[in-house]
Amino acid sequence: MAKPFQEQVNIQPQTVSTGQPQALMSLSEKLDSFASFNAQRLADKQIQEATIKGQEAGIAQQQAGGPLELKEETFIGGISKKAFNTAAREGYVKSLDNDNIEAITNLAAENSTNLAGFNDAVNAYAKGVMDNVDPASKSAVALSIDSMVSRYRPKIQAAQAQKVTNEANNEQAINATERSRLAQSSAFEGDTEQAGINLAAAIDSVNNRTDLSDSQKASAIRGLQLQERQSALSGEIARTYEGEGAQAALDSL
Repeated sequence: MAKPFQEQVNIQPQTVSTGQPQALMSLSEKLDSFASFNAQRLADKQIQEATIKGQEAGIAQQQAGGPLELKEETFIGGISKKAFNTAAREGYVKSLDNDNIEAITNLAAENSTNLAGFNDAVNAYAKGVMDNVDPASKSAVALSIDSMVSRYRPKIQAAQAQKVTNEANNEQAINATERSRLAQSSAFEGDTEQAGINLAAAIDSVNNRTDLSDSQKASAIRGLQLQERQSALSGEIARTYEGEGAQAALDSL
């Protein structure tokens, strides 16, 4: 028996193309990304410009001696205003730091061996600066001053100590010279007691000097003793000449 004809149709699932909507979405994302990039570039440029202007304003206001004037940081344009204010403070402090360097360096030169004078001058300078500085910048300015003072104070203290030492050594040298002169005078006159007293004082002055080595002190003392003996001998010859004549003086040599 013949089978009835049956048509077989192979039905496959159909893929619906979404190419156009995807392309539109990709373009939209690109446009958003481009807009965002341009906005960021604009913001960066505004911040850069605000930073430059802020630094210039801070420096100018400090050099003019006036107060630091900042912009009110509002929601609109807040990033640029904040950048301006930050840069203005930095410029203000940097300009003050330069002034501090110059002023304290000059004070150190004027009081190079006078620590008390330097301290008084620096304290007066610091008070004048801190009384008029922007309140928000006080800690940075105080640090600037302290760093310069700390740099010079030990140097001045050492120079002052050296000055005192030099002056003391100079006084000892002068005393040794004067005592030696008196010793020679007494020796010439035949006053051995006073000659010995003055010579001993001259030797003490040499030994008290801190700028001479032991060998230098020994050499200086030998010189003092030699001068005293030569003066004593010269005095003896002079007295012999006066009392006994030239021949006797020659014979005493």
